[in-house]
This record gives sequence, C-alpha cells and structure tokens, in this order.
Amino acid sequence: MANGLDVRAIPVKHWGNRFPWDKHMGYNGYLLKYKGIRMLFAGDTAYTDSFKGLADREPIDLAFFPIGAYQPDSFQEAHCTPEQAWMMYKESGAKRFFPMHWDTFVLSYEPVEEPYHRLVAAAKLDRDQIVIKSHGESIRL
Repeated sequence: MANGLDVRAIPVKHWGNRFPWDKHMGYNGYLLKYKGIRMLFAGDTAYTDSFKGLADREPIDLAFFPIGAYQPDSFQEAHCTPEQAWMMYKESGAKRFFPMHWDTFVLSYEPVEEPYHRLVAAAKLDRDQIVIKSHGESIRL
C-alpha cells in the first residue's frame, strides 16, 4: 500500500501476449482501494469465476468489465460476451458497472455498437447500474 492506494491482483482468463512467440506472459485484473472507494478493473478477460464474491467482505463501488471483441467465437477464449461480462459483474457483487473495450476501433467481427445493446438487454431491469451510456461521459462517485 503506497500513498493509501491498495492494489490486489485478480487472475483473469486471457493469454496476455502481444506477439505469437511470447505466450509465457500472464495477465490479471485489479481490485483497487483508495480513500474508501473500491474499484474492480477486470482488464481483458473471457468468462471466469475469479470475481465471484469479491464484494462479500467489503463493497465494490465500481466495476470495469470489457464487453467487446468476442466474434468470431474463438475470440471468447480471451474476451467475454456482454452477457458474460454482466454475469461476472453480478457475481462480483459490485454496485455499478462501467463497460469498456467497445465501440472504439474494429478489433473483431461484431458491429461496434452491438456490445452495448447486448449489455443493456442482459441487464434488463438493472440497467440503471450501468454508469456509462456513451463515450465521453463523466461520472462522480
């Protein structure tokens, strides 16, 4: 803990490499706590149960989960679908969902606007827990 920032690494499901020959590299997400605010940054990940119950001991105020780059299906070895991201968020117990990894550039085959629409559909009546609706929005905790 430096300057009051507490950082905990969380294992995720991603290959972590940037080149075909460096498959030895790992990858993780982070649970961050600063001045009483706890945030979960999942990073890039396929569905994993690593986030289950993280808020059981202490609330998580905001969780960042990726929702894009899942097509073709083979990409789901390292990237979750919007529905899987919502499931991991709910399993974590966090209070608010911040979607990331969508509608910025073409990395995969799904239409760039699709991930957000699928996320909202997955959230159903809990869609008010999604804090960002479009790029450039600001939120205040």
